Order: sequence, then C-alpha cells, then structure tokens
Amino acid sequence: LQQAIAAYTLASVYQGAYSDGRYRSRFGYQRSTANSWTAAWKLRDIALNASGPLLWPKERSLKMTNDMMDDWEKQIAAVDAGTDADSVMLRLIGSIDGQSGLGISNFMSQGYGPEAAYLWASAGRPKMLERLARQMVLRFGYIGGTRGVYGTASGSAFGARATSGGPITYSTVDGLVSYVNANSTYPADSFDGAAQHTVMRAYWLLRLAKDAQARGWI
Repeated sequence: LQQAIAAYTLASVYQGAYSDGRYRSRFGYQRSTANSWTAAWKLRDIALNASGPLLWPKERSLKMTNDMMDDWEKQIAAVDAGTDADSVMLRLIGSIDGQSGLGISNFMSQGYGPEAAYLWASAGRPKMLERLARQMVLRFGYIGGTRGVYGTASGSAFGARATSGGPITYSTVDGLVSYVNANSTYPADSFDGAAQHTVMRAYWLLRLAKDAQARGWI
C-alpha cells in the first residue's frame, strides 16, 4: 500500500519523468510538494527495511526517492538563484517550491512538511527542514503574531506584495519585514483572529528543527 501511495505521487507529476529517466519532484503546489517528501520517505523506508513481496525492487525504489529529492533540491536552488520578483520573494520567505501569488500559503508549509522534512534531515538531507524553519522564524520571529500568519493578505495566504505576480519593493529579509509591517493591519503581538492549528503546527515545526539542530542534522 505504501509503495502504491508513492507510485501515485510519482505519477501525479504531470510532466512525467525527464528524458534521461530521472524522476521529478512536485514543485508547483506547496501541499503536493510536501506530500511528495512524505511519499518518497515511505518508499525509501520500505526499500531499506521491508521484506516479502514488494511492488518494486530495492534498487528501483531508492532510485525513485533519490531522483525525487535531488530534483527538489535542484529546483529550489534555481528559485534561490533567480532575480525575478517571484524568485526573490519566494527565496526571502523561504517557500518550499515555485508556487507564488500574493505570497505563499499560510498553512501548507507547516501543515504538511515538518515530519517528512525532519526524517529527511536525519538521513542527511537537511535542506527541507532548514528552509521550513527559516520561513517560520521569518513569519513568527521577525514579524510575529497574526501578522506572521497572514502578512498583507487574508484567507489562506501569507501576503508579501500588493498584487499576485506583481513587482516587489524589497530585496532583503529586512525589507520584506518592513513591507509587511507597513502594509498589514493584523496584530504582531498576539494571535487574535488566526487559525490556531496553523499557529500550533508552526510551533511544532520549530520544535522539530530545534531537536534536529541538537542532533547535528541541520
């Protein structure tokens, strides 16, 4: 069943595999991106620890998981290297993929990513957890409160610019923080009006990151 879940995740990347046979990671919808980390971890765990009749042999399963995670790392590095408004904003926020709008989802990163990112960090792939932790420190450390949940947006978004796909007026984390503080009416010293499960998931993400740091994983 777990291998079938991983197979579905691989198949859901609509572009298919690369021409050289490498498998792709999801990279366009934060919840799907984080869920692909989970599916890849389960496939890896089965390959390394399970016995009996399996859907795929160990070698193929490990190729799939390594290809997917290598691809995510390559694509996120391309975002970080980009100089367009979308790439700069996503890099400064610490987004986990290339999906953008007013900013990013205000719940998907901490809602779907922490546990898988923690497990991958334990296996020598710390970038996912480091990125998630950096995003939470930005939103709930530098900004804070309900303002860190929504930024300049509302609903399910954390906003960091005036229009979806529009320009940005900053190029540093400090500039992003100043922009949000100047353009958001949400409180920065309380979580009044925020979805509490969203806040608590951010808290536990940071606890996982702290534990991983203590273990030397990140």
